[in-house]
Amino acid sequence: MKKITINGVEYDCMSNALTRLHYKKLFGVGLFQDISKMNTINKKQVILENQLKAEGLNEEDIKKELNEAMLEYTDDLLDIVERFAYVLIYTANPNFKSFEEWLSEESMATIDFESDWIQEVTDYLVSTFHR
Repeated sequence: MKKITINGVEYDCMSNALTRLHYKKLFGVGLFQDISKMNTINKKQVILENQLKAEGLNEEDIKKELNEAMLEYTDDLLDIVERFAYVLIYTANPNFKSFEEWLSEESMATIDFESDWIQEVTDYLVSTFHR
């Protein structure tokens, strides 16, 4: 069991063999499908960032260009990150509130992609299945 703080709220989280089954049951999509989708989006971002650096853009312009270019993937990334976090919480506590109830909490009103918890959740989940 691991404790992860998401937007100021601490949750018990767990990742194990059941996590993958919970994910499919809860969200109707495979965990590895979403891991693959997230990896594909991240690769596109890295490629674009490298292209912009090669063009000689400064850091501020690169960030602006990346934000605009990656906007089309924001919904997918948010969905995946939220599902990753929820399934870890749910695996630790199957009696936890529904996904919709959790998302409606004030603490989940905004997600900053720079937040440490996103990487922590992703790393914890992926490390269960890829060692």
